Amino acid sequence: MRPSLKFLSEDLIKQIISEAIQLLCKLGVEIHNEEILSMLADFGATVEKEKQRVFFTEEIIEKALASAPSSFKLFDVLGNETHDFSGYNVYYTPGSAAIYVLDYHTKEIRKPSTDDYINYVKLMTQLDNIASQSTA
Repeated sequence: MRPSLKFLSEDLIKQIISEAIQLLCKLGVEIHNEEILSMLADFGATVEKEKQRVFFTEEIIEKALASAPSSFKLFDVLGNETHDFSGYNVYYTPGSAAIYVLDYHTKEIRKPSTDDYINYVKLMTQLDNIASQSTA
């Protein structure tokens, strides 16, 4: 038996999911892709093309959730498996999109560059206990 840690009760989880569904149906989502907007309209979503906003239905959301796989795997550019998201597997991914970075040479805050990303990837690949990097 594997130990587990639960932060939320089952009732609270159900409430969060229910409220998320309500938001997707009432407030919708802004999507900037004409093909996706058309596809969602074909599946029954209400689409406001001029605002690029989609309003889902509970039926669409339930179908999407039911069709999602219960697990998946990720692979590196060489085809080696790096992540197996099944069972209780958990991977730590540090950070998120860097809107600004602190330049370690100048000590100034600035917008990131491609070189910053390259340095980030080089650092991440050397950290044995961190399995992946987030979008940067």
